[in-house]
Amino acid sequence: VGNILMTFGPHFGLLLVGRSFAGFAVGLTLVTEPLYTAEASPARLRGMLNTNVEISFNVGILLGFTASWALDGLHYTTSWR
Repeated sequence: VGNILMTFGPHFGLLLVGRSFAGFAVGLTLVTEPLYTAEASPARLRGMLNTNVEISFNVGILLGFTASWALDGLHYTTSWR
């Protein structure tokens, strides 16, 4: 729902509503996924699986910031902003 609103929202208000939905969903995932992984995985793999998930989230954030920094100098007609 959040991604659809962000993509097709005709004005800024719907973009904010979409971001709110998406942010809530990501937050819910960050809370529930490690709990599910810890309960469903074998005891010998729990730490590794939960660590991989957290590292993946942080690598994704790092890549987003790196891409933003690398594309910062684009001319305004080429930039997505």
